[in-house]
Amino acid sequence: MRASFASRAAARVRARSSVEDGIASKVECLLEALGADPAFADAVLGDLTEEHARRAARDGARTARWWYVGEALRSAPHLLASAVRHASWRRRARLSAYIAAVLLAPAVAVIALFGGNGLPAQLVADMGSAADIVVNNVRPVQLAMRVLDAAGHVLPDTGVRYRWSAGVPVPVSSTGVVTCTQPGDATVHASLGPLTTRLTLRCRPVLDVRAFRMLNIVVGGPVAEVPFLAVDADGQRVTQLRGQITVEDSSVATVNVTAEGKQLLRARAAGSTALNVRIGDRDAHMEVHVYERASTPEGIRPGQHLAVPVQVRGGDMRQWRLAASPELY
Repeated sequence: MRASFASRAAARVRARSSVEDGIASKVECLLEALGADPAFADAVLGDLTEEHARRAARDGARTARWWYVGEALRSAPHLLASAVRHASWRRRARLSAYIAAVLLAPAVAVIALFGGNGLPAQLVADMGSAADIVVNNVRPVQLAMRVLDAAGHVLPDTGVRYRWSAGVPVPVSSTGVVTCTQPGDATVHASLGPLTTRLTLRCRPVLDVRAFRMLNIVVGGPVAEVPFLAVDADGQRVTQLRGQITVEDSSVATVNVTAEGKQLLRARAAGSTALNVRIGDRDAHMEVHVYERASTPEGIRPGQHLAVPVQVRGGDMRQWRLAASPELY
């Protein structure tokens, strides 16, 4: 058996090039000690190695390392079954000495993974309430879960798995990448070991966000809701939205959210700024001009942002003398 494992040294080089030498060598030693079928063990290591390389590039070395350890432990029962089928009676007797260690390994890995914090006790959606997630994206989006222990400490979310279970058929990957191909509600299950939670995925894809190019408001004037319209592929208004409205210069204007979810634009000082509306993966931009209130335009200086209330009746005419602006010459 040692010769069989040694003959696959080339495969080990690939594993050690993408997985830390210490972890890779320990996994190899465990497979050899268990007496797993060499071809089956090589297939397991090859799959783990390829996926580890992808995760290391995407999520970082630490996250990929813990994923590798977790998946190796998950493969242990299958490797044991393979060893039992192919081992002699002496090898089977030897396996019994390792079974206790194999059964304890997941607990040891969990303690190492979560450090001094407690064990995972709760899964909470990180994109809305614990059971209701609105998705306005047209392109694929990553679902996010928070893993908490009994004391409420946040733990690493490595290992959370997802699956679609009911409702509109939307693609959901095991790692939580979802694509809302059509409007409707779907049920998704998220799990981490024995923990499981059910999410209601409200797919409301927004194809376009429509807004005014320019908006004028007055300091001290009425507060108005930000004017924009989110529509779907059929041009129909989408009312359940998850997004963000930002103002580039908060000294000129700010956006406040009411308890009912309304986005109210409030003028703070004369000037101009940009307002950005982003819903899902679509956005719109507006220029906001803020004016100060004045009783008369007489004496206005070039560059001032002033708003003057004017009331005229039919046939009336009002005239003011304004200072010439240097920009006109």
